[in-house]
Amino acid sequence: MVRGTLLRILDELTDEELRTFVFFLQELPGQPDRIPRGKLENVSRVQLAELLLKYHPGMELNVTAQVLEEVPRRDLLRKYHLRGQEGAPRAEAAAAAGSHGQEQKLPVSEETGETTSRMNDLVDTTPIQRRVSEKDLMKLAKNLGKNWRAIGIEYLGVAMSRIEQIEEENPSNAVMRNFYMLNVWKNCEGEKATPDRLYHILSQEEVPLDQDVIEFLRSS
Repeated sequence: MVRGTLLRILDELTDEELRTFVFFLQELPGQPDRIPRGKLENVSRVQLAELLLKYHPGMELNVTAQVLEEVPRRDLLRKYHLRGQEGAPRAEAAAAAGSHGQEQKLPVSEETGETTSRMNDLVDTTPIQRRVSEKDLMKLAKNLGKNWRAIGIEYLGVAMSRIEQIEEENPSNAVMRNFYMLNVWKNCEGEKATPDRLYHILSQEEVPLDQDVIEFLRSS
């Protein structure tokens, strides 16, 4: 989903990088439907995502990729398989990323015609657990309750400044506050943000949360 991808990308920018992003977005050449400068003043991440969707429909990720090159946050281009001005197309990047899990051909001995490596004996067959999904986070967000700030700061490592920002951007929607807070944790953890890891963090005895709320993570 484009909206979710935009929010995840913008959420990974620091406040300083976000200001730089907005600056280069205003100066981006070749954009007939430029976002009015007044709408970008003190804009939040959520508001910026909405503006990109409104003023660059169908091109929002391409525009975002061009600006990320200027920030520069080219690591996000690779992470989200975006195409910058000099980057590989998203389809090719996604295919390249998917090929990492494919078995590579091993060299064959010219004398015996047999594989010269014993890699087949060393293959790790341990299943790789998926990252926690947005659906998982939303299900959990609906049940975090009034202790969401304490859980976010003490156990998920979310900065107080980020908590305050989320509150400002979602003053009347408790579920979305919880969701964005959990999503910050997910982005910081990267590939380690699995359902099992989140369960073990929140299942600690001192965490102020009903354990029935997180039971679904064990079977994910």
